[in-house]
Amino acid sequence: MTPTNEESAHRSMSDLPAPVRERLARNGFAVVQNDRVLESREEFLLDLATKLGEPCGTRNLKSLIDHLRPATVKNARPRSMSALHGKGQFPWHSDGAHWPVPPQYILLVCVSGLPGCASTDVSPIEDFLAFGSGATDELFAVRNGRRSFYSPILSGSRPYIRHDPCCMTPLTEEGGRLQTAVAECAEQQFSRIQWTPGTVAIINNWRCLHRRGAGSDEDCDQRHLVRITVMNRT
Repeated sequence: MTPTNEESAHRSMSDLPAPVRERLARNGFAVVQNDRVLESREEFLLDLATKLGEPCGTRNLKSLIDHLRPATVKNARPRSMSALHGKGQFPWHSDGAHWPVPPQYILLVCVSGLPGCASTDVSPIEDFLAFGSGATDELFAVRNGRRSFYSPILSGSRPYIRHDPCCMTPLTEEGGRLQTAVAECAEQQFSRIQWTPGTVAIINNWRCLHRRGAGSDEDCDQRHLVRITVMNRT
């Protein structure tokens, strides 16, 4: 009998080390240190991604692997967060908020970097559920070129949060206040990932918001992360 997608996903998740599974289930993210991944970081990420779901490219689907380095506003990719914020702190957001269905997981490996430079903060979704109907009723215009659409931050019909002030514009004053309140809530309780070579992070993008911290120009030039995004298999 051919296994269903759900059965395959369950078996794949069980291949992860127990501490990683437990941290993902409890916190919505997990961080481990493994210097050996630097030797085959892309292969490592692809193998890990297939254990969690379906690997997916983010930039016009040209490649499954992204190389992330802080950029100035002038040198940043058009319409990216760096084009708006340069090497400064990013706003709280979920990746792929402009997609019809955002990726479920974000996998990152630090190739090079200095502790404290452009760290990554992660805040769990559970705190945002207290906003109740406000987060589900207020619509936002989500910009995605010709495929733009309208969406709330949360919905009872879907298992993920959608929040990115760079591509989501509130349609009402209440929506603007809600967007601000979500960012303030994320600020109250978050965990910080300090990147050093060999740091591996798995972030459940459906359960958490995250942001990149700021850093000096010299330190930012040392920061190099490799990323792959993972779509839900079912």
